[in-house]
Amino acid sequence: MLAALLILHILLIFPLACIHSSPAVNPGEGTDAPQTGGPEASPSPAAPTSAVSPSPTPTPTPTPIPTSSPTPAPSPTPDGECRLNAVYIGIEGYGRLTAQEVQQDGARVYAFLSDGSKKLFAIKNDKDFTIQNTLMEGYEYELSVENDTVTEARLVGGLAESAPCPVSYTPGERTLKNLLSAAMQPLGHTLYVYGGGWSWQDDGASLLARNTFAPRSWRDFFLSQTADYTYKDEASPETSFYPFGGWCEYYYAGLDCSGYLGWTIYNTLESQSGGAGYVFKSTEFAKTLADMGLGAYSAEKLERGGTPLQSGDIVSFSGHTYMVLGRCEDGSLLILHSSPTASRTGHKGGGVQLSAIDPEGNGGMALELARRYTEKYFPEWYSRYENTAVQYSTYIDFERKGGAGFFRWSPDKSGLTDPDGILDMSAEEILSLLFGGKAE
Repeated sequence: MLAALLILHILLIFPLACIHSSPAVNPGEGTDAPQTGGPEASPSPAAPTSAVSPSPTPTPTPTPIPTSSPTPAPSPTPDGECRLNAVYIGIEGYGRLTAQEVQQDGARVYAFLSDGSKKLFAIKNDKDFTIQNTLMEGYEYELSVENDTVTEARLVGGLAESAPCPVSYTPGERTLKNLLSAAMQPLGHTLYVYGGGWSWQDDGASLLARNTFAPRSWRDFFLSQTADYTYKDEASPETSFYPFGGWCEYYYAGLDCSGYLGWTIYNTLESQSGGAGYVFKSTEFAKTLADMGLGAYSAEKLERGGTPLQSGDIVSFSGHTYMVLGRCEDGSLLILHSSPTASRTGHKGGGVQLSAIDPEGNGGMALELARRYTEKYFPEWYSRYENTAVQYSTYIDFERKGGAGFFRWSPDKSGLTDPDGILDMSAEEILSLLFGGKAE
């Protein structure tokens, strides 16, 4: 009953996710600005990412938050702490505060809604910012509070799993097929959020990126937005989901490019949640995996006149990283990545998706496959975002510097084995295997 009420509660209150009592704070963007790795964004976090500035996502009208029963008054404990249930509604001052201001001890900037009124608390900090890494806007928590400082926060109902994906996978099964199957899990409902998949303090993988399932929060956020969602609104930082202040407030809402691959790799290599993560700077992503002994790194030229890419290869260049799903008969490549591509209404939102790389520039068979499978299996996403062909010069003929290059898995137990013969299949055959039959 509690889980059902929580789901209803989340769907009704999630519009509050972008409404901050006053401006608040967030992390970095696109390239290697902070630690996070983004897509085709400019290296400077403040630089526009497109020639045409998208109109800001409309700020939703605040919706009264219903509760199944009145929130009980704080109950003092023998040690002087009070306990109460409250909905986290964000940082007071988001968009103008800095990470240093938000992270300092005693900063009463964390806003909660309890018993119909807003309350501002400080957070008891530790080196891992444990409490901040569990807070998600619009969700209800059981709080322990002492002297206006939250000492413990427990998500009511626990972390929920997302809706089932049409492709199944097994956490910890080290095969190429399982890697590609895991990569499909966030498809169709995970928006591009700069800093998504990174920890709240932006120094590595978040708890969600080290979970062996796709969290419900990605889909909740997707359902709370429209095709007008934009990942970065410079005109209105206080209602933007971009980390202008230097921390990842919306780490839980979606994934950026390195957050996506980090979650995918964790769910391929690890069978239990909570281990060391695989979220790295986007430009250095391929090289970092090789340095971990999982395979080989190369900065050689790719494709025409160079090394042909194959299924499971991971490519990194300045500000972005992606994975190759497979090659089509016409030579075009089908890839998986998280990128803030424009929606059908022209807003740069995007997210986890299938895209095509074609030397001729028209997308080829890979683009046709991407659109066919997305439209059939993820129609809600397809109604907002059309699959595209990315620039060959950017994704293949990039400048080799700063660790840019590609990574290939070792074909043994130190990397990923291929008992299913993925490397001998075309992109269409791989998709047919993963989805259990061809898309009509």
